[in-house]
Parts: sequence; structure tokens; C-alpha cells
Amino acid sequence: MKYIFDTNVLRQLFTSYYPSVFTSLWDKLNILLTLHSVLSVRETYNEIMSSLYPKLIILQNWARNNPNFFEEPTEEEQWWVKKILETPHYQHMIPRKVMLEGRPCADPFIIAKAKVLNGIVVTLEEIKPNAAKIPNVCAGLNIKCINLETFMMQQGWKF
Repeated sequence: MKYIFDTNVLRQLFTSYYPSVFTSLWDKLNILLTLHSVLSVRETYNEIMSSLYPKLIILQNWARNNPNFFEEPTEEEQWWVKKILETPHYQHMIPRKVMLEGRPCADPFIIAKAKVLNGIVVTLEEIKPNAAKIPNVCAGLNIKCINLETFMMQQGWKF
């Protein structure tokens, strides 16, 4: 099974589960990285690198050292991104300010990757009625979507 991580999951991991303190968690995560069971998309990398939040320096360094974690979109994934963004309601997943400033937005790419790989999206976003959030779009496209805690529980992790 492939798990596709949203940017907010990586932020949470690096700001709450410090690698220097939660070593057993990171050992387990590194095994999944080696098996290529967890991954993300190039736009997630771009979101991380464009952040000016000082606490994310360790995440940015990790991202630079793990380029294979952030995959380029395939042609099929690009087709799904286009299809997602052609749906008027789903266009709201990219905030207007982000669009106007030309900042990266990984959400449709994460969803497209999961659709193509029949994978599971891991995000901290929650489903909201009538919203264009990742869980809402995933539900509309029959893609499984879970949060970080559920991911850890599915892995059988206990610390």
C-alpha cells in the first residue's frame, strides 16, 4: 500500500515528533521510506521550500536530503489534476491568494497521485460539508483518506 503525505503531515511530524527525541518513530518511518510505502509529490516539496516559518528548517533540510520522497507527476496524474481542477467546486481547494501570488499548492497533485496509485492520502485536514478540502475531494473520487493518527494505528505503531 502507498501512503501519500500531505504537507501538513510532514509539518506536524517535524514540529511535534522531533527526530532527535522520537527516534523509534523515525526509525519506523525510515523503514517505510526505504520500502517506498510513504511518499509525496513535487508540489509538497515546493510548499515546504517556500515556507518562511523558522521551525521548518529541519523539515527543509530533510526534504533536500530525501528528494526521491517527492515524486514528479506522471502524465496520468497530470490528467487527474486537470480533471480535478475542471470541477468548479474543487477549484476552491486552491485559495485565491495562493493563486494570485503564484505559490505552490500540492493538494490536487496529492489527490491525483493517490488516484493513480490506488493509494491512501494522509492529511490533517478534516471533511467539512460543502468544502473543497482534501478529504471531501477524495470522497468524491473514491480515494481513501486518513489522518496521521489513523496512519500510525494502521501501521501498529505504539510508543
